[in-house]
Amino acid sequence: MPGNRGQKSRRPDKPGQGERNYSIHLPGDTQGAIQWKGKVDNIECASRSLSLDRYANPDWKNEARRDFFESALDKKNSEAEIFLQSWLKDICPRGRLGVPDGGLYFAKLQSRMMVNMAGGVMENAGLCLDRFSGEPYIPGSAVKGCARRMAIQELLDAPDEQKLELLIKIALTFGWGAQDWKTKEDFKQDWEKERSDFAFALGDRLWNRTFVREIKARLWQEVFGNDFSSENFDRQLGHFAGRGQFLPAHPTATCSLELDVLTCHHQKYYQGEPDFEVAPDTEDPGPVIFFPAVAPGNSFVFAVIAQDDQAVNWLKKGLKWFGIGAKTNAGYGWFLPDEERQQKFAEEADARRRREAVKEMPETEIKQGVNQFSALSDNEIRAKINELRHRTDYSRPEIRILLQTLIGPKRSILENIRSSGTRPDRKRLEALEEAAKVLGVDLS
Repeated sequence: MPGNRGQKSRRPDKPGQGERNYSIHLPGDTQGAIQWKGKVDNIECASRSLSLDRYANPDWKNEARRDFFESALDKKNSEAEIFLQSWLKDICPRGRLGVPDGGLYFAKLQSRMMVNMAGGVMENAGLCLDRFSGEPYIPGSAVKGCARRMAIQELLDAPDEQKLELLIKIALTFGWGAQDWKTKEDFKQDWEKERSDFAFALGDRLWNRTFVREIKARLWQEVFGNDFSSENFDRQLGHFAGRGQFLPAHPTATCSLELDVLTCHHQKYYQGEPDFEVAPDTEDPGPVIFFPAVAPGNSFVFAVIAQDDQAVNWLKKGLKWFGIGAKTNAGYGWFLPDEERQQKFAEEADARRRREAVKEMPETEIKQGVNQFSALSDNEIRAKINELRHRTDYSRPEIRILLQTLIGPKRSILENIRSSGTRPDRKRLEALEEAAKVLGVDLS
């Protein structure tokens, strides 16, 4: 259709300044919808991720590059906090994704972190940002890779007599591909270069076809529980995704981002200039390239769904000893436990479990409690309501019984509070309604 035919539009040479002949293609109907006039600065883009993906010019250098990144990173999403809290709610043990109690790990970033550097429009300057909130996150594949790296290291360090059982657990957790089971006999050359992590960690003395066959037989029994055959394994279990599920890691609150600088100390040497066959310490270092990074001090929550705690333990050690993301050998992406948030979450999880237990109280227990409360005087019932005003934890069984009593034999007290209109009674009613909302009791 003519309206959808791509048309060239011009981009500025520097953010907010003059233009050059750098073109992008926009469909005609898109140009009409956004009232495109050939200039980036006539469009208001509030999205951090969209700015980095669609408004970047790969030719920008130095100050222009820095100005662009600073402008993009300064963009905030007013609903980002809502998204992050919603994610935390989803991964709770009783949340939508149902991560078990031991599967959540809170960790604090100790250094800058860069994830997905190669994925951006600017060369080596990508950053993994959530499309909706604009907040950085760590993909589940990177989380899994960090845990697996630690597991392989443990396999390498383990005594020979423990390697078989440990490899079985690692393979079932992280999965495998057909290439992982190749032995030295399968390669005519480049064995040390081409061999799998499993083969590397076991070493040539253990890693042979007899040993691999034994591993395959054990894995077949674990997965299918019936008689093993090598032919069936290659056909049905040649590739296995693993039983562990590693979810994306999101920050626990809105993140601070900053620019990292790459300083070249020997620019003329790397450019191959004639008088610089070696790299003397005579050149002035120049900070020439800027990269967006997650600032240290931000906390992330990691979520793992697995059959036991071993996968999470590997992840904890991997984040501490190896880090995650780019430039980990230079100290980037290093995490330590955020014990304060972990403890707070554990307390909240315990309170949730107790509230759920109160919500699911047997009817016989509720009726017995209501009968006991019915024998109390109105003043004693009001005293219990006053106690409720100073509570934020509604996980005690007597609170549920109190609510049931107020919509039953002591309803007159509830009606008097509603019709009173005095400030103390308004506070009492607010406390009752909040408790009823949490425990799922209808006070109408």
